[in-house]
Amino acid sequence: MLPLACLLEQNELNMAQLPPFICDANILPAMCSAVQSTCASFPKAAVTILNQHGLELSDYLELDKKMRTNQIMNYRVCKELERLDANDK
Repeated sequence: MLPLACLLEQNELNMAQLPPFICDANILPAMCSAVQSTCASFPKAAVTILNQHGLELSDYLELDKKMRTNQIMNYRVCKELERLDANDK
């Protein structure tokens, strides 16, 4: 699962898919300024989007942890996202 920032900022960076560890603190200083600013803006943008949908950051982090550790939960969420995506088309 890509971090929320990847979904928000992919177009700005003109990349079809972002590397999973693009905002890693160890490699971030070597990244271009566009990547650095994208990584810096992620927490604020993520919290804003979560709040718009009635979630707190702690709720999101709990769901994310469940998806990573519980394969059944992961499967159900992915299926629901596919269903929602199909309805949008």
